[in-house]
Amino acid sequence: MLATFLATTMILVFVVANVARRRRTGSIFSRGSASLLASCAAVFVGGATSANGLFHFAHGVLGYGEFPAPFARIVAGAVFSDISNVIWGLLNFSVSMFVTVAYRKALPKWAFVVCFVVGFVTIALLLRFVLLVGYFQAHAF
Repeated sequence: MLATFLATTMILVFVVANVARRRRTGSIFSRGSASLLASCAAVFVGGATSANGLFHFAHGVLGYGEFPAPFARIVAGAVFSDISNVIWGLLNFSVSMFVTVAYRKALPKWAFVVCFVVGFVTIALLLRFVLLVGYFQAHAF
């Protein structure tokens, strides 16, 4: 549940920041309109949402049971967790792709790759070893 809250918060912050930038500059893809730190933070969020999307999409497609998914409901014995995981994973991938396109020229290539990979690895390790440790122990992953 905490991982879902973090991912949802990251997505909402990203959307609000880009709507504000669009109002200010007229385009979300304008080069050099964001500071170096803001660009690194946005690319970090892109990597983090990509990792979160990978976990949810893989568990949804493979049908690994009750992986904690946002918007999942159990109605009359039918579990919609798999569908919810696939949709949530695709939403995370789309946000990650949007960040990649929006900030690809705002940072030097090496800084872009470093920020993206650090965001991806950070969230992947948090999900695997901190936030979902009970889930993975119960399912022998």
